[in-house]
Amino acid sequence: MLPKRRRARVGSPSGDAASSALPSTRFPGVAIYLVEPHMGRSRRAFLTRLARSKGFRVLDSCSSEVTHVVMEQISAEEAISWQERRMAAAPPGCSPPALLDISWFTESLAAGQPVPVECRHRLEAFLPHQADDTATLSRMTHGSAGACPQDAVAGPGKGPPSPAWMPTYACQRPTPLTHHNTSLTEALETLAEAAGFEGSEGRLLAFCRAASVLKALPSPVTTLSQLQGLPQLGEHSSRVVQELLEHGVCEEVERVRSSERYQTMKLFTQVFGVGVRTADRWYREGLRTLDDLREQPQKLTQQQKGLILYHQHQHSRWESPTRLAQQSHMDAFERSFCILRLPQPPGAAVGGSPRSCPSWKAVRVDLVVVPISQFPFALLGWTGSKLFQRELRRFSRKEKGLWLNSHGLFDPEQKTFLHAASEEDIFRHLGLEYLPPEQRNA
Repeated sequence: MLPKRRRARVGSPSGDAASSALPSTRFPGVAIYLVEPHMGRSRRAFLTRLARSKGFRVLDSCSSEVTHVVMEQISAEEAISWQERRMAAAPPGCSPPALLDISWFTESLAAGQPVPVECRHRLEAFLPHQADDTATLSRMTHGSAGACPQDAVAGPGKGPPSPAWMPTYACQRPTPLTHHNTSLTEALETLAEAAGFEGSEGRLLAFCRAASVLKALPSPVTTLSQLQGLPQLGEHSSRVVQELLEHGVCEEVERVRSSERYQTMKLFTQVFGVGVRTADRWYREGLRTLDDLREQPQKLTQQQKGLILYHQHQHSRWESPTRLAQQSHMDAFERSFCILRLPQPPGAAVGGSPRSCPSWKAVRVDLVVVPISQFPFALLGWTGSKLFQRELRRFSRKEKGLWLNSHGLFDPEQKTFLHAASEEDIFRHLGLEYLPPEQRNA
């Protein structure tokens, strides 16, 4: 049930031996160090090889030679804490390198040379509680490559203060179902869904994670400067947010929502057991509606026929029932899919007029059979949004070195399963604050 642990790649950059074999560099005044946590070993190794092939000097250890430290998916506070620990062990008089977001590194690779360090690249500039203190910011960046203009940082009276620092992973922060930035998150989730329909998993995750951050904010976003220093908000997502704040609509989002392909793919993938590939094939065959599918019963299983009936008799806003079905690959439990016909109160109108409302409604129910020893893990695995579950597993693997799924929590070093009698026990094993189900709507 548990995924096999990856083997470490032979020949990945590490140690002095690798450093001595570095090719000649085109930019000797720039020495880059890629920080592995959050970035991951395999991605760091790939980026290192790519940069060296372009003539960049990338070091395997963070020595006094390093001029640029590059980090990915890390908050400003984490970056500063890392820098402070490193400088505490450094020789006296050693100048701190520039702490830079991965965007500087990727822009430099695209340009074929180190691009100038701007304020938007600097992780130090994104500390929310220091955003108004330009003197502190100047002290923090003194001696690093590239100057940071003071007018690039919000000063007193230049708009609302930035929100409080936010953890990187969705499983580290409470996310309520009802939040303050619905229009922004719905736009980003539309782009995420469209990316998924095109098979772009990377873009799907990027938009989903950006939307998750906005859902967790304690107040509405009114200006883009409020988002400085928050994790998971890339350039594309920030551009969408800015357009929505300035104009109330985003041209890209509206174009996606009005496209026939997006509407058809969204409709078809809401049918139980229909994935992107099947929906895409049906679309290419000319099918566009559920009635088109009902006319070709050979394409449908009994469950899919039932779900089409369910959809056609629901007058409430359509919430995709495949949210649970899509998690089925995460476990091997016995399950039963049911659609129940329940009486509707006379005259009730849900999303329509009382005259158009039928006397009954369809309710989707999934029955899952779980061994009692695995119940806490199954309960956690079937509770919360899909992104929350994905982030929880990613956190346990990358930060704790543990494998989590709906069957158990496995320690590959000790080769043992960790016991848990409740969801709270699982959070404790992972060193996380317990989040109740209503706070897992990432």
